[in-house]
Amino acid sequence: MLASLEEVRHQVERALGDPKQWKWAIIAMCSALNGALVCHLTGSAGIGALNKKCAVETLKALNDDKPEEIPKPWLAYPKTLLQRSQRREQPDTRIESAGPQIMVSKCQKTAFDTLFDFRNELIHYKPSGWSIEVSGFPSLFWSCLEIILRVNDAGYGFRHLTQEEAAKLERTVADLERLLRTK
Repeated sequence: MLASLEEVRHQVERALGDPKQWKWAIIAMCSALNGALVCHLTGSAGIGALNKKCAVETLKALNDDKPEEIPKPWLAYPKTLLQRSQRREQPDTRIESAGPQIMVSKCQKTAFDTLFDFRNELIHYKPSGWSIEVSGFPSLFWSCLEIILRVNDAGYGFRHLTQEEAAKLERTVADLERLLRTK
């Protein structure tokens, strides 16, 4: 997650001078968001961020002491990960106990959804031309960065960061705030 967030900083710096670079900033921010949510949702069984079918099969293999039957990990969709992070121990949302519920505003959720929709359009090419209005991206990115900050503030998702890594996270967020708030 930290490497993705550092890449966000790098790509935002580039995009502020060359709007075509927002594509790479979007991809990096989606990676950072996914990473943060996976860290927040993954408990000791390692299944909290997996799609439901994969999580059930993994848990069965672990409980039956048959590690050779553990399936290849398959993450839940990003919007599902965000939904799970907002709910605690409700049926069909949380798969395992991990980080506490995080509060995400409607604006942050909309920014998250919009960013992942943009990412999907950029990665899954269609035989048509497209253009993106980039003037709102700094505020969109800031709203998404706030979700990562909520994960950090919850104290669970990034608990394994060293002091050096935690300081790097803090500096990267400060740099991004400076970049995103000045535009």
